[in-house]
Amino acid sequence: MVRLRKGPRAANRVEGSPRKSSQGSPGPRPSTPPDSRVVGLQDASLSGFYNRSTGELYPGVDIRADDVVVDIGCGESATLRFCAEWGARVVGVDSDEKTITNARASLAGLDYSPEDFYLASAEQIPLEDRLASRVVCQEVLEHVSDPAQVVRELVRIAQPGALLLITVPDALQEHLQERVAPPAYFEPPNHIRIFERDQFRALVAGSGLEVIDHSFV
Repeated sequence: MVRLRKGPRAANRVEGSPRKSSQGSPGPRPSTPPDSRVVGLQDASLSGFYNRSTGELYPGVDIRADDVVVDIGCGESATLRFCAEWGARVVGVDSDEKTITNARASLAGLDYSPEDFYLASAEQIPLEDRLASRVVCQEVLEHVSDPAQVVRELVRIAQPGALLLITVPDALQEHLQERVAPPAYFEPPNHIRIFERDQFRALVAGSGLEVIDHSFV
């Protein structure tokens, strides 16, 4: 995961309240499996995302009412809901039509524009230059044929001084998956590449972005 800034010369962590641990023996096993989306949100919170005390999407990535937040590969989308709750204009881009529909539905009751959701590839983002003050691209680059092109597009839509939050699965985890996961895990439309840590850093730094944080969660 990297947190970056686009500098004025084209240069260039949502966390809920901490959970209290319960004492004693565990209760009975639930009769139905847990909702993977809920588990995912809890994991994200424990990793530093969605901080409702500070308004930070991730440590150092604060969300304000005057922000324009663009989420590339937006999913369904906890990130955009968090940002909309803090008053930001939110824009979602995803390549799956059902996902876009679900992302709009996830923002029910909040002030957002349905027209700010786009069915498109991350390699050709249908947005104007310098639109976003915050750009989010989580777990996308490992899926695409041209990661460098995607990063160029992220830079293009970012305002000078914008913050970009880009994540990929860590190589250590992915190499473990190589041993145990079915072959389809590393076939389109799933993961088609593994980013080694230095390789990922070089990819984003080579685009002219200033790396201000590179963390492993």
